[in-house]
Amino acid sequence: MTFLFSQSIFVMLFVCDFKLISSIVHPHSNNNVIITFRKISQSIFSFSSMLVFSGICFSPELSCATDMKSFIVGGMQSFREGDPMKSVKLFDSAIESNPAIYPYLWQRGLSLYYAGNYVACEQQFNLDLRVNPNDMEEVLWKSLCRKRIAPPDSKALILEDINRLSDRRPVMNKIYSVYKGTTSAQSLLAEIGPNAKDDEYFYCRLYMGLYFEALGDTENSLQCIVDAVNSPYGASANDYMVSLAKVHLKLRKEQI
Repeated sequence: MTFLFSQSIFVMLFVCDFKLISSIVHPHSNNNVIITFRKISQSIFSFSSMLVFSGICFSPELSCATDMKSFIVGGMQSFREGDPMKSVKLFDSAIESNPAIYPYLWQRGLSLYYAGNYVACEQQFNLDLRVNPNDMEEVLWKSLCRKRIAPPDSKALILEDINRLSDRRPVMNKIYSVYKGTTSAQSLLAEIGPNAKDDEYFYCRLYMGLYFEALGDTENSLQCIVDAVNSPYGASANDYMVSLAKVHLKLRKEQI
């Protein structure tokens, strides 16, 4: 009975963890089903973890699933604390626990970027784009990695044409146009000012800060990231990218 029960919990956890990974990695997905699975998976994981740690039930498969989850959560927390190298190690442990999650760990790509491993970072986002080909932010991060590896001569970070659907967030399409070189950063910053929607202002400043940094403009880069962190969205939203903006400031100020 205990074995069958733990197997059932494992199956539910396994299915929901993949939905959870997708929704965490792609928090702006249009798929409401993924959001629902994310909530379910959080409840199931909390319940199954309680059973494991209390000794009520145990199986190797369940232990593997909970280990994978704890590695991912630990990797995210280490990154939030400003330790991207430790974060990468924990994400790598999650992949060792279950290699099938590798393409979905965009958080690992972000940690690799701030750890300075741009080749592995680009590889992570290339894998991610295979399973999420229309994800705008993955395209942007891939371009930032590419700039670090082989800097293009122009101010356009995205040089190739990318077949994709438009992001459902208008601000991301506008940011993409700056990275593509068809819109200037200054015009976008003027368009999306303090009176814009909170999340649009935040994402505009964040990605323009990253854009300026890629071009070697440290002063404008830091100002944009500071504006993002100090914005209403940056001050209150429970968004992994808000954590990234804060980590960015912490790490870059340490390097100055």
